[in-house]
Amino acid sequence: DAPALAAGRLQEAAMPRRLRPLLLPTSAAEAAAVLLVLAFGGGTGGFVDEVTAYCYQSLSSAAEGECCKDVLTAEGVETLSVKRPGTSWTCSPSEAGGACLDKQAGLRGSDALWWPAGADCTTPRILFVHGGDWQLYGPTGGSYDALASKLAAESLAVVMVPDYRLAPIGNYSDTMQSLQSAWTWLSGHGATGEDCSAAPRPPLFIAGDSSGAASAFSLLFRLVSSLDPLNPATSAAAAPAGLLAFTPWTNLACDSPTYTSNAFGRSPDGKDMAGDIRFRSQASMTSDKFRPRMPGEPTEPVDVEIWLSAIVTGP
Repeated sequence: DAPALAAGRLQEAAMPRRLRPLLLPTSAAEAAAVLLVLAFGGGTGGFVDEVTAYCYQSLSSAAEGECCKDVLTAEGVETLSVKRPGTSWTCSPSEAGGACLDKQAGLRGSDALWWPAGADCTTPRILFVHGGDWQLYGPTGGSYDALASKLAAESLAVVMVPDYRLAPIGNYSDTMQSLQSAWTWLSGHGATGEDCSAAPRPPLFIAGDSSGAASAFSLLFRLVSSLDPLNPATSAAAAPAGLLAFTPWTNLACDSPTYTSNAFGRSPDGKDMAGDIRFRSQASMTSDKFRPRMPGEPTEPVDVEIWLSAIVTGP
């Protein structure tokens, strides 16, 4: 049945049960994914199971932002666009003479605030730093609106997602300044953007994913180092109660041993692939791509290089 499955000629009912999650192949890439399953064995005992093969094909063939992202926001939560002073910036795409790579072009800088029903000044708060390689997405892009709404619904906390300047418009210093400003604002405001500065502070957390989680760690270190150890409650910004990091990018060189072992890892019981389905380059290749270059050293433009320019060459 392999040729027929690969060509997509069989009805779903005629497909082996373990291949039904793939549905019918509609392209050469999907047919290749099916053949990959057949070649290496399906199910959890095979090298690549059918779901992994399908997801890998979808992620590999779809344009950025076109595949596999959640688009449904949580029910029972409310949202508000927050415009704070001094946060405006412009995302100008290349066709307009700019260098911004994100799809949301134009005037930016408005944060998103999400909160569950009944939230007030006593409700815990979370500052969520979105990922995207420091050059993509925002509070509403990349399904971060769906994620933030569900985080608010599940945690019963107020969730704020700042729209920090993306590289190459911004760099590390810009990101840290934006996040510190957002943290100070969130320390004194709750659901609906209400001024809660006169009320006792509830627990405040920092969170983020991927590159955003790396920035969340940087923010955590800065906040902790700036607190008065004898009286942290007197600080204008709240002391972080904790940090939630989703797949944090903590080693920008990508050269640690676990970069490879985890990318091709398995679940604890050994039955399922548990590694990174999309970014599977050799660690040495990825490390070289993101390695900061000396002045005059030939290199292709690298986003992290631009983002790190404030560390490598600036204050």
